[in-house]
Amino acid sequence: MRIVTRFFFPAVVLALVVGLGQFHAADKPKYTIEQVMEKAHEEDKGIYYKVVEGKATKDEKAQLLDLYKALALNKPNKGDAKSWKEKTDLLVAGADAVVKDDKEAIAKLKKANNCKACHEIHNPN
Repeated sequence: MRIVTRFFFPAVVLALVVGLGQFHAADKPKYTIEQVMEKAHEEDKGIYYKVVEGKATKDEKAQLLDLYKALALNKPNKGDAKSWKEKTDLLVAGADAVVKDDKEAIAKLKKANNCKACHEIHNPN
């Protein structure tokens, strides 16, 4: 019994600590809202524009999806969380369709990317 207490218990505690750390890290956005806007939507240079113009590489399409997933994990600077979720979920779905080479992907992405509609509700500036 002493062997179980001496080795098994610390191993279980370590596994729980590591597991909980991984769970918590998964909820934290990889990018801030500002970083997503800069990388994805910087006027004429952002990845979004390369994607809709058909000039993006496979890696850039995947990066746009990654950016939008991070955006969805962020909390809006102002406005309703439900609205934020609806808008960011559409962006994620559009970018996911692009990665999967869906025929309607660009149209979905363009429709989801309504800057004015989002900024009016969620941007404090």
